[in-house]
Amino acid sequence: MGFSTIAVRNKVWQWAHNEHYKHWLNTEVCQQAKELVTQVTPKLTQFALRQCRRDLRTLVYLLTGHNTLNRHLTVMLCKEEEETSLHFLGKCCATTNICRLHFGVPFLEPRDLKQAHWITLLRFAKTTKRFQ
Repeated sequence: MGFSTIAVRNKVWQWAHNEHYKHWLNTEVCQQAKELVTQVTPKLTQFALRQCRRDLRTLVYLLTGHNTLNRHLTVMLCKEEEETSLHFLGKCCATTNICRLHFGVPFLEPRDLKQAHWITLLRFAKTTKRFQ
C-alpha cells in the first residue's frame, strides 16, 4: 500500500506546524507578540504576505513591538505611560476616537486585540499616521 505525495506533504506540513506551535508556547521570548497573536493560521499568513512592503512592516511593528514607538521614553502622543504597541493600540487616550472608529470602542484589552483581524490593526495604524 503506497502513500500519495500530497498525503505525505500534508502530514509533514502538519507535523512542522505543530512543532512550531509547541515551540512558540514554550519559549520565554516574544512576550508582546504572544499578547497579540494567539496562533498564526495559514489564512493570516496569506493575508500578511499579500501586503505591500510598507504595510507588512507596519503590521510586524505592531505585532512584535519592534517599532519606532518610544517604549522607554515618555509617550509621544498622550504622555501617560511608556509607548508600547499594546498601549498605542488599546490604551492611548490620544487615539480613542480613531480606536472607536476602527474597533467600535475607545479602549481595548489585550484579549480584544488578539481577536481583531490584522487588517483592522493595519487600518488603525494607517489612520493614526504614527508609522509613516
